[in-house]
Amino acid sequence: MSEVIVAGAGVGGLAAAIALRQAGHRVTLLEKSTQDGTGGAALGVQSNAGLALRALGVARPVLADGIPVREYLLVSWRGRPLAGWSLEQVAARLGVPSVTVPRATVMSALRAAAPAATTGATVTGVTEDATGVTAHLTDGSAVHGDLLVGADGLHSAVRPHVTGEHTPPVDAGYVSWRGTAETTVAPVAGGTAVHVVGSGRSFGAWPLPGGRTYWVATLARGDDPWREFAGAPPVATTLLDATDPDTVLRTPIHDRDPVSTWHTGATVLLGDAVHPMQPTTGQGASQALLDALALATALRGVDLTDPRARRRALDAYQARRAPAAEEIVAEARQLGRLHHLDSPVATRVRDLVLRATPRRVWQRRTEARLDELELLADWNSPTTDQEAFSWNDTH
Repeated sequence: MSEVIVAGAGVGGLAAAIALRQAGHRVTLLEKSTQDGTGGAALGVQSNAGLALRALGVARPVLADGIPVREYLLVSWRGRPLAGWSLEQVAARLGVPSVTVPRATVMSALRAAAPAATTGATVTGVTEDATGVTAHLTDGSAVHGDLLVGADGLHSAVRPHVTGEHTPPVDAGYVSWRGTAETTVAPVAGGTAVHVVGSGRSFGAWPLPGGRTYWVATLARGDDPWREFAGAPPVATTLLDATDPDTVLRTPIHDRDPVSTWHTGATVLLGDAVHPMQPTTGQGASQALLDALALATALRGVDLTDPRARRRALDAYQARRAPAAEEIVAEARQLGRLHHLDSPVATRVRDLVLRATPRRVWQRRTEARLDELELLADWNSPTTDQEAFSWNDTH
């Protein structure tokens, strides 16, 4: 049985630890934070992420605590519909709904199924030799294994060992504020996610349990969403007014350009450590979950002390995941620019183009992004939770 070190106990790291253990490897999980990881507002668990959670055996508590998102609606600054597509239609085909759920629910479900993490364990460097790989920690200690999985996020300490680069993430040029309003508004209350796009700003809203609403306000300029969205449609102003400013989280938006390799020797990357993306597609956590499953699938039955076998498996993992993840990074970057055009003329042209695009185009694009049935079929772990889900399972 091979020894795997997973650096990072976020969504991707926890999922990797679960899946790799199910695939027959011993796992040591390291996490630099001493917090429980349940902070943050909410997560959008789209159908592809739901499929991944189901494969790991942890979907039911997440779906049970989430609110189904049936429709996605894009509207102009004046409140006029620009585009829309059905997530309920995707859910009917894939068998798992898209839901919005408190982040704490997802993290708790994953932690319950994962090996216990060693907290306060910050990786500062990586070395490799003929016996495997060593993760060096800030306290001077070290952890040795046959494979190191870097799942340590945007500012990954493992990434430079793989890529040979020490470049900072790419600044997208705008900042997001995330909050939870203790109220709801139409049409969010009926299960529709609403995204308002203006000039240099956007506002998204998703339903949460208990009549609450998760929202994200993003600005290309300015540092006060309450002031900048004063003239926005009521879906934005009502939710902002119903939110305690002290509970709002501010996050500068970054991503990275694609890299040629996701692994080297006995070290491999997943999630934001290798392909951080802007949040415009809502796919960051989903792609990390899919990375974890693809990695564990590629490593099932592989002797990780055999360099050739290990390299073949890691090549297969990258070949499976890199094209899809890099496409979503590019799409998210494109949408980020589109949503935050900072010129009145460009904004008007954008709105005209969005309104003229047929609904079927948006629907096909969404379905193609979320369809991961092939990956899930390849995983097909005998220990996974394979119940069928319906809309009635989630409120």
